[in-house]
Order: sequence, then structure tokens, then C-alpha cells
Amino acid sequence: WIGLANPPAPPFLAAYRLNFSLRRAARLRLHVSADERYELFCDGVRLGRGPERGDAAHWYYETYAVALGAGKHCLVAKVWSLGNDAPYAQMSVRHGFILGAEGEFLPLLATGQAPWQGQRVAGCEFIRAGLTWGVGARQKIDGTAYPWGLEQGRGKAWGPVAILHHGVNGERKNEWPALHRLRPATLPPQLESLEAQTLRFVSAFC
Repeated sequence: WIGLANPPAPPFLAAYRLNFSLRRAARLRLHVSADERYELFCDGVRLGRGPERGDAAHWYYETYAVALGAGKHCLVAKVWSLGNDAPYAQMSVRHGFILGAEGEFLPLLATGQAPWQGQRVAGCEFIRAGLTWGVGARQKIDGTAYPWGLEQGRGKAWGPVAILHHGVNGERKNEWPALHRLRPATLPPQLESLEAQTLRFVSAFC
């Protein structure tokens, strides 16, 4: 697991980036999780989001299969940490992000091994839900401060990350406390679709 070198108190939004190169075309299998929630991008395209909700002893990870050509690529993860402002269903141990890759690509891509970088994302404000019970804070984005191009790995605010605890699963339960004890996600990916909309402007009548 990795985290920001100097994490603020929640709520905040963090981002993690890894630039890497492939000498040949390859199909990667990535295992990903975060505390509390993440969105994962590869070369600016969103691969998915998660993790499925659980608790410290049942912390889930998603698996993504990605086909990439030879050359330079970039992985970016946006990770939300809302703390006391999170939905009531959301549990947390501590802020963090973890990514593993199968086979020969593990040292090239894995958090804690590859040269991941991080930053706190500017321009994001979290507003308590108020009368809407239990759903968590709302997010407000200041477009003048938000680092546009973040999902493509752009920008100059990236810096070193802190290496946190090891990724563990149930086989190590007698050696490690219930600290993000990982297991595969059980639910299918959330449904997403592009909906076409028509916008019209109506001026005030004199």
C-alpha cells in the first residue's frame, strides 16, 4: 500500500501516477484496491472504479485486463478519503492505494516497487450532506484550481509517496491484524452508459 507523504486530515482527494514503458505489446492483469474509494485510468481512459464495500477483515479488490502496445504509458488513480463525512456504509482503515500486476510485470507496475508518485488534488471541496441522511459529503470542484489533465498524468504537482503496510490476504490472518485483508471482489462492475442530452438556452422575455 502507498499513500501521500504528508496526508492531510480527511476529507480530501488524492491522485497517484505511474509512468512506464513496455518493450513489446502485452496484456496486463491488474489487481487494484484503495481506502476509501478509487477510479483507475490508463492513458486517460477510465478502466473502472471501486472497491466493493467491505470491512478491514474483508477488503475487496478488482481485477482489470488491459491490452497495451509497446511504448510509453501512464496509470493514474484518484482516491477519495472522506473520513467522518463518508457515507455510513463506507468503512475505512487508513488512506491508501494498492496495485499489483501478474507475472513479469509485477516489479514494473506494483505499488511499493515501481516509482509511483502522488499529490493532493487541488480545487476539490467536500460539503456535508446536511438533511440527506447517511449518503456522505457532496463534492464541489473549483475549475480554476483543479489540475485539468490529471487523469492523463499531466501536471507538475506530483511528488514522492509513502510506502505503508504490505498487501495481505486471509492466508496471513495469523501473522497480520485485520488491516485491509484483501479478497477478490464478488460483484460485477457497476453499470455505466453514455446518455445523449439536448441543451437549450432560453433568454428572459422582455
